[in-house]
Amino acid sequence: MNAIWLSALEGTIELAELMNDPEVKRKAEEALQRTKRAIKRFYDERTGLYILGIKNNGEKLSYFTVMTAVAVYLGAIGFEDAKRQVVPYATNDFSTDWGVRIISKSSGIFNPNGYHEGTVWPLFTGWVSLAEFKAGSTHSGFNHLLCNLLSARHFARGYISEVYHGEVYKPSGICPHQAWSESMAVQPLVEGLLGFEADFLNRKIVLSPQISWNMNELRVKNLKVATASVELSFKRIRTDENHFQEVYRTQVPEGYRMDFSVWIPKQAESIDVLLNGRRVEFEIVEGVFSKKLGLKEENSSELNLIVSYALPFELAAVQPDPSPFCPSSTFRLVSLTKDGSNYRLLLEASSKDEALKELSKIFKVHRGFTFDIFEEAPHKNHFCVLVKRNER
Repeated sequence: MNAIWLSALEGTIELAELMNDPEVKRKAEEALQRTKRAIKRFYDERTGLYILGIKNNGEKLSYFTVMTAVAVYLGAIGFEDAKRQVVPYATNDFSTDWGVRIISKSSGIFNPNGYHEGTVWPLFTGWVSLAEFKAGSTHSGFNHLLCNLLSARHFARGYISEVYHGEVYKPSGICPHQAWSESMAVQPLVEGLLGFEADFLNRKIVLSPQISWNMNELRVKNLKVATASVELSFKRIRTDENHFQEVYRTQVPEGYRMDFSVWIPKQAESIDVLLNGRRVEFEIVEGVFSKKLGLKEENSSELNLIVSYALPFELAAVQPDPSPFCPSSTFRLVSLTKDGSNYRLLLEASSKDEALKELSKIFKVHRGFTFDIFEEAPHKNHFCVLVKRNER
């Protein structure tokens, strides 16, 4: 609620400026600062996560839930903090093949059929997907986006239920045709994967595509800003064994500015960017699985972007395949970090054999690199894939 209130206050300040109302602006700015201070009270120094709530008597409800994803999505939490918040959602403690539980299995109060104590809501799954894309956790964001899309294939076909059981893929009662569930099969695609934001008041469009390695080509039409429309085309081309080009094309509607940036694999090296035929500089922001290349605003009606890079290894997202009335699978990609010249991929699996089997479907190491896999003690079923550069 504090994150939503913070976002509402930011909007109020913007509207007050537009309406030339300094008194409303002053009050909203004061409330905004109080809200920012209040949000800090929910931070748990021990875990680095934001907790569920604080009672009137000051007692803290020290549960970590999907509610924090809303704060990440709305930008109420700084980027480095945001990355820490989304990583737990990628684990089996929260994730299933059909979405994200409201609270973790290890919370101590988990009830797989409890409306607010362990069920899976597509609404919450969408919130998490949006938050993961916000933090550059592309693989998990894409996985959870697919969870919601695939739900329309089962049970009330063409519709998505309000609530699913937290351990077995089946509806958990309530409403079988839920509008907010269905909206969350679309919103993470538009705002997350495409990174589309429309700011009509300031005549500004944001495009920040974060396209999973599972997709090599994409074309989108009719992204609306009032009466204007935006199109985006994307194609990924392999130019050599481990060299790739990503080609983006879009047009800027008349009377608008565009803030254009792209997300590429976190392990990308030797990056080169051409914008409208000119080599340009860029700023890098490191996310959980991807990194964002921030570009300077271009005063042009058409943007043609070519991003070239080399990869030590390729990594696609896990595509969920939920089976009605069955429990979830256990193979999950959790995070990717760089350690010197090496990379550490954290994942979950029921065994090392399962980890290797599932990795073979989505993971490819190129020449000049090797990898080892070992269990991450003391966590059971947690594994680390260490990708190492060969010594010359």
